[in-house]
Amino acid sequence: MDKGYGFRYPSDDDCCVLFDGSDYEGETREYCLDGEPTRSIDLTNDFDNKMNGWVCGKSVWYEFCDSWDECHYANGTCGAGAAYTPWVKWTNRLSRLNLYEYDAVNGHGAALLWTEYDCKGTSSPFFSGDPGQTAYYTDNDLWYYNYHHDWTSSVMVPVGYEITLWDWDSFEGDSVKYEGMEDSNGYMTCQNLNNFNDRTASAAIMKKL
Repeated sequence: MDKGYGFRYPSDDDCCVLFDGSDYEGETREYCLDGEPTRSIDLTNDFDNKMNGWVCGKSVWYEFCDSWDECHYANGTCGAGAAYTPWVKWTNRLSRLNLYEYDAVNGHGAALLWTEYDCKGTSSPFFSGDPGQTAYYTDNDLWYYNYHHDWTSSVMVPVGYEITLWDWDSFEGDSVKYEGMEDSNGYMTCQNLNNFNDRTASAAIMKKL
């Protein structure tokens, strides 16, 4: 995927770089955990309602919230691990950034679902259970994480994981499976759903043994 002229990686693995223009253009800010397990950052006096794209490192899970007290049920966009997007659906609505420690290798990793092709739009992370165990997500679970059924057009899956998507709630109907992939810089590879576009109603993710 073409990352664009202004693309840049975070200075550390627990950081996110935010862009106020699409395609990684315009003014930027970088925010990091700075050695803390969690961090909540009020952006109302700095980068309020400006974010249009982001790049985040492999050691952070992140919630971009459009208000101080709500980040779920279509009130934000979220992700986990080494990922990036040139355009977010909630353009210019970010007022708070929550950061959390994340380790897909030694902990519970997450696959990211995206509302648009090429990993653009709204994203949400869906976390695995212990190795060999499957974590299941119904339509109601998807909605809690800012996601609605029949929205998914692309996915990012960390290496060592697999995600299964069904076109009916409760893990019924037709299904597709995607394995984890990453590029030469260790960032998750975007995989478009093609023939399964806008059909996902439930999902399951597993960390392979």
